[in-house]
Amino acid sequence: MFLKIVTIKDLIKDGAKNIFTNRLVSFVAITTVFISLTLFGLFYSAVSVINENVKNLEEQVEIIAFLNSDVDYTRMVELKEEIEKLPNVESVNYISSDEGLNDYKDSFKHDNDHEMQRILNEVVAEGENPIPASLAIKTSSISANEEIKEQILSNKEFYKVTDGNIVTEFLSKLNKYTKIIGSILLIILAVASTLLISNAIKVAVFVRKKEISIIKYIGATNNYVRLPFIIEGLLIGTIGALLSVGVISLVYSSLSPSIISTASTLMNGFTLPALGNLLVFLIPSSIIIGAGIGIVGSLVSLRKYLKV
Repeated sequence: MFLKIVTIKDLIKDGAKNIFTNRLVSFVAITTVFISLTLFGLFYSAVSVINENVKNLEEQVEIIAFLNSDVDYTRMVELKEEIEKLPNVESVNYISSDEGLNDYKDSFKHDNDHEMQRILNEVVAEGENPIPASLAIKTSSISANEEIKEQILSNKEFYKVTDGNIVTEFLSKLNKYTKIIGSILLIILAVASTLLISNAIKVAVFVRKKEISIIKYIGATNNYVRLPFIIEGLLIGTIGALLSVGVISLVYSSLSPSIISTASTLMNGFTLPALGNLLVFLIPSSIIIGAGIGIVGSLVSLRKYLKV
């Protein structure tokens, strides 16, 4: 009867021994898991960055309703009160013609558009202000903007209504497609990783075939035979996962300053999520996915090649 007591330490030792014995096959399997989870981490980071900035933009987006020049101050106050009563409207602020011109000038200063600044200065010097008075409307949800814009435009006392929704819509669509592409790539690479780990286990089973026959003959249980190979798969997946988290952390930390510098020239208030916030999700999820791939790969191989 087989009497050997197996400890966790023994199982890990046997699993590590198998990895070292079949190091080339194990290296390929670890590398595939690493690539899979690195791509997963990069796509997750990209989605987090987009989500963060979409949220910031949504907080900044306002509907600007430009008033016709014949609308006096008293009527403007009435219109302001009417809009404040609309569903999903949080606040309405009046922007005079002079305030609007100053805001317009400031926006071109930020963009370093010296030619437009020059033209505006010439127009103002001639005593003209091309910017009409307007109402700045803050909504509770960006999805309500279109309906509110249509309601405002139905009043002929407004000649134009605009908002900054184009950039937000673009980022939202980019976020959606990034999630889809990332999910497809993760599935493809996870399948490839599972097959490679299965192949690594198959080689380990073949190498230890004689040893397995002997210990089975003297009474080893099926679980005793299977567990070292399952641990091997788990170790391969976990090693690949930890390597991917390390590389993502290094890349994110190294590139963050240059990304912020470049993106800030294209988008006011661009921010990146803190690395710690990303790792709170990435570390456990990568380890779970990596270990899961490893265990599944092991079980697939054991079922096919180990007749126990």
